[in-house]
Amino acid sequence: MTTDNKPTNTFDVSTERMRSLTSASDLAIADRMVAIREQFIPLKRDEILARLMRNAMASLTASSVNKPNKKRIIAICGESGAGKSTSVAFHVARQELLKPYRDEDGVLVNPVLVFDAPAPCTPRLLAIEGLLAMGIQVQDTIRENEVWLRFRKMLRKHKIKFVVIDEVQNAIEFANSSQIGIIADALKQIVQQRDWPVHMMLAGVPPLGALIKRKHLLNRTSTLHFDPIDKGDETTQLEPIVTRIIELHAGLAKDEDLNDDFLLRLAHACTNDLGTAIGMARDAVELVLYAGRTTVSLNDFADIYELTGCKKGENIFLSDRWRSITPETAPMREGDQDWVEEHQKPVKKIAKRGEVSE
Repeated sequence: MTTDNKPTNTFDVSTERMRSLTSASDLAIADRMVAIREQFIPLKRDEILARLMRNAMASLTASSVNKPNKKRIIAICGESGAGKSTSVAFHVARQELLKPYRDEDGVLVNPVLVFDAPAPCTPRLLAIEGLLAMGIQVQDTIRENEVWLRFRKMLRKHKIKFVVIDEVQNAIEFANSSQIGIIADALKQIVQQRDWPVHMMLAGVPPLGALIKRKHLLNRTSTLHFDPIDKGDETTQLEPIVTRIIELHAGLAKDEDLNDDFLLRLAHACTNDLGTAIGMARDAVELVLYAGRTTVSLNDFADIYELTGCKKGENIFLSDRWRSITPETAPMREGDQDWVEEHQKPVKKIAKRGEVSE
């Protein structure tokens, strides 16, 4: 099965002009890639998230006079490239209770508020960002306690029942203990409002856990970790995903060189981030489509990886010593290394799950 149907979007004037100047063949591939990238790939963790969302929806249907479920926050924790944002968007969008509707006055209501924690961030700026996401302008002089009070009031006025905050680590990464406490208290107040029950989803990389560990949030939060690809289990986890993207979503063929050795290289090139591996497979598909070919090979992934800026001879998909290559430093050259040594002071590393903190 292929997914080459054109999207039904209504494009803005600027985009329409660009489309009118693009060849029909390139436009068909661009639209086809949109459809491919929109395909959601369910994993075991999505079964857990689906259950948590079902529980949240059940809680929202309870009358405010009843005692609702105390756990009203879902936290999605994982490294960059783990697929958090994609999964959150998928599971929120499929909830019938959270779809836009017109109220008794004919006003269009969207029960979901989605925004990213800004960077840099303070407790005050986090609340302002939430108000801006509702289309509400605020004065630059508004005080911290006033802006959070207004944020809570506006949730009720706009009939918002579910709040999604992504990139939450921005709000606490450089905050002191007092500021983290203010944010934790503010989030707790939002979800425990008696007259307007709200559920919340938080997503981010470490140190998101440093916020959730606060006792008054910990007992109100269900936490789901989007862990990296398991060491030693790369082929089992990646093979069905790569095959699904190439053969089912794109309708292309896999070359025989996309074997177990390739899957190990793919995991290493993506630092074992599942979302990054999915993105690279889709990029390889796009390269093949524009080349007018029907088979995806190892060289296509090598060409995609080369765009990381790796040095000649250090392409993880081609080098015999690929295990010793550090993908995070691929774009860097001597001048970059010199700058890092001169300007950046070493900081204490926050251990990933399963690691011992240094």
